[in-house]
Amino acid sequence: MAKTRKIQFKGCHETLSDGQFYTYLELSRTIGSTYNCIKNRLYSKKYCTVDDLYEPYSRSGGSVRKEPKDIKRLETDAQIMSDKFLRRKLTWEE
Repeated sequence: MAKTRKIQFKGCHETLSDGQFYTYLELSRTIGSTYNCIKNRLYSKKYCTVDDLYEPYSRSGGSVRKEPKDIKRLETDAQIMSDKFLRRKLTWEE
């Protein structure tokens, strides 16, 4: 049977006590994330701090992922027309 890993918490938190040991599942329920999310954050760390306990996606701008912006490289009408003809396939007639 696999051994349950407990990690020590150091810091000041509303629901967690300083110096106590918690499992990944207890920590993930505290911040409302998944088990794998907290496990990946705390991988190879000796103890957990308040900085490790943030909500999922909160550092990347919220829970809604942003769509990539379209980059407009062609600014003038001449560039647009030139691009249109430069992308055409050349055909040879004999």
